[in-house]
Amino acid sequence: MSSIRLPADSFLAGALSALIFLPLLNYLLGHLGSWLTEQTGNDRWSIAPHPQLFTLLVAAIVFRLLVINYKREHTGRGWLMVTFLTAMAYAFWYYRFRHAG
Repeated sequence: MSSIRLPADSFLAGALSALIFLPLLNYLLGHLGSWLTEQTGNDRWSIAPHPQLFTLLVAAIVFRLLVINYKREHTGRGWLMVTFLTAMAYAFWYYRFRHAG
C-alpha cells in the first residue's frame, strides 16, 4: 500500500501553496455567501468581513496542521507569512474603503 508523499519541507512551497489556496478559498466563500443570500434572503455571510475572516480561520488551522501534525516547520512558516500579509492587506483595504469620506 502506498502512502501519500508530501513535498520537501520548504518555505517557498508553503508560500506558494498559501498564495494559491487563500484567494481560491476566499473566492469560493464569496460565491457560497452569494448563493446563501439568494436562497435565504439573509446577507450575513456575503458581506465583508465574514468570508475573509473565515478564510483566515482556515489558514490558521492549516498552519497548525502543517507545523504540529506533519512536522513541516518551514512550509508552515511560508504559509504563516502569506497569511499574515493577507490579513494586513485586508485590514488596510477594509479600513480604507469602509472609512473613506
